[in-house]
Amino acid sequence: MTKAPTDQLERLCRAAVTVTGVSSCGVTMLTDGGQSVTALASAPQAHAVEDLQHTLGEGPGVDASRSGAAVLVPDLSDGDDPALKRWPTFARGAVDSGVLAAFAFPLLLGTARIGAMSLYRNSPGGLTPDQLTQGLVTADSVALTLAEKGDGLPMPDQADPMRVHQAAGMAMVQLGVPVDQALLRMRAIAFAEGTTVDELADAILLRQRRLSQEDA
Repeated sequence: MTKAPTDQLERLCRAAVTVTGVSSCGVTMLTDGGQSVTALASAPQAHAVEDLQHTLGEGPGVDASRSGAAVLVPDLSDGDDPALKRWPTFARGAVDSGVLAAFAFPLLLGTARIGAMSLYRNSPGGLTPDQLTQGLVTADSVALTLAEKGDGLPMPDQADPMRVHQAAGMAMVQLGVPVDQALLRMRAIAFAEGTTVDELADAILLRQRRLSQEDA
């Protein structure tokens, strides 16, 4: 498989670390054969945690890749967090490596889930709304960067992106913002509600959901 465009990924990961206030960043990509590979890790610690997820088949990045929704864990040492009960071995390993918070964003090309961008922090605490938005934006850029090469990546369904953009056009009118901001807000709303942007788009197109300034 041809190597991913590493220089651009490095720049994006450094930017993600800076704007979200985390300690490190890791990018996992899924091949069309279903294999998870680490495309980039900004620090040895992130590489170790990425490898831990690949080995165990569990963790926030694994869940984000499978579900298409962000997985945000502000305290990996919190035994009462339901997410941690799904992957206790990963949580223990991550904490042992010094990672106390993890935030994983799916990498999406249309409806194809091609991996995850995971942000790791050495202290507990959640992301602010602005940091969450920056994480979403960076994950989109990472997905597009990986798509420039495309070797081994699953092919996206070309119908669904059009549906999402049609819904974004409706959201633009409902929210009174430019279409690019409407699309970004749809992504943020979907992640906050634990759904996917495709499901939200369907609800908007079917008139089952109307966005308002309260959603912005």
